[in-house]
Amino acid sequence: MQLGLQRQREANEKTAVDRCWQITREYEDAGVSAYKRRVVRPGFEQLLTDLASGLIDGICVWDSDRLARQPRDLERLIDLYETRKGLVFATANKDVDLSTSDGRFYARLMVNVANKSSADSGRRIAAKHLQLAQAGVPVGGNRPFGWQVDKRTINKEEAALIRQAARDVIAGVGIHTIVRQWNRAGVRTTKNNFWQHQVMRQMLLNPRLAGFRVYRGELFRDADVQPVRGQYPAVLDVETWEYVVATITARKHGIRLGARKYLLSGIARCGECSRQLHGNRGHGSFFYKCEQPCGRVSMSGPKLDGLVEEFVRQKLAEEMTDEPYESEPESDNGLQEVLNRKAELMKAYTTGELSAETVFPAVQQLEAQAKELRQAQIARVRQHSLKIHQADLAYDELDTDQKRAVIGTIIRYIVVNRAEGRGGKFNPERVTITWND
Repeated sequence: MQLGLQRQREANEKTAVDRCWQITREYEDAGVSAYKRRVVRPGFEQLLTDLASGLIDGICVWDSDRLARQPRDLERLIDLYETRKGLVFATANKDVDLSTSDGRFYARLMVNVANKSSADSGRRIAAKHLQLAQAGVPVGGNRPFGWQVDKRTINKEEAALIRQAARDVIAGVGIHTIVRQWNRAGVRTTKNNFWQHQVMRQMLLNPRLAGFRVYRGELFRDADVQPVRGQYPAVLDVETWEYVVATITARKHGIRLGARKYLLSGIARCGECSRQLHGNRGHGSFFYKCEQPCGRVSMSGPKLDGLVEEFVRQKLAEEMTDEPYESEPESDNGLQEVLNRKAELMKAYTTGELSAETVFPAVQQLEAQAKELRQAQIARVRQHSLKIHQADLAYDELDTDQKRAVIGTIIRYIVVNRAEGRGGKFNPERVTITWND
């Protein structure tokens, strides 16, 4: 690109010298399309401003199609030439002169031809990309994380990181925690940047991880509404990727930008109103309290944390086995059948076999059923993920978010009941813990 710009610059300088003009300013929009309607070209906009203000008295451009490929852009320029008399114009290949009426007429013809040529090229390129998507051929610029430069061969080190991240997400670890761990370990994106929350999220949601083809940023489906397989191996099996997607998209409260400060904040619940308890600073330490309108239940934070963590350690020790846990959780709980029925109904609607009144109420019921089945799968996989890694799990070495993930996996409810009398004495009998099956 730089060599091309240099050649154009040299040609413009020669054209100016031949006409005894002095070049006072240069305007460039390198890599910016003159054809795309929604693209803002800063160099072109500044040129129009300077031409209208009298800062410059004309234009010398390499070729007219470098200046405008949209008729509306050319008309803005022509308006200036018709308003300000005496403006000069020249191109290196002498194809047009906007300072004359014949030149403006010819410029309009050329811009319309160039516009049509760009539109035809766009349609050909779109058709080509659609054909490549249908065949599952990988395309794109930078290599995707998890694959080599050819976009077809697995990068073993990166794939291992993705698989661990998937297990962590399913187990309940926050994406920002994974981002923090990867950045600390020196793991960088394929552009050699630090990981950000949104970048990590998009990577984990990418259908490519499961071996599917992506087209225009979305999972590409064939005429039968089935996902198209890409011509590259998957990093995750389909079930695991679906669990990851369901886990990420099921989080109701959006992105948390930092780690939790208190271990049981939002996990422990009030025995009076069932609302979540939250950590609060006070008296040189912190405590968990039910907020208004209840406000009747509170408990020492360090003591409640200590009590729950001791139960967790005991539970982990009880479930520890000498043999590795390798069996996969049951993945087919009827979810795929529900999804297939939904796809069949949508296909019948698109082909005109069934009406919207028949299809969409049934589709809504199937979507609700699929949501329940997917949540059940996630719960099983969380249990599975915990059992797989128990041998490597050093609970006391985990950070707060990771501990919360473990607690959420093995504990269903932590309920703190109201104290019967006044006084600050800690009573563990006020705490009720219900374990997951």
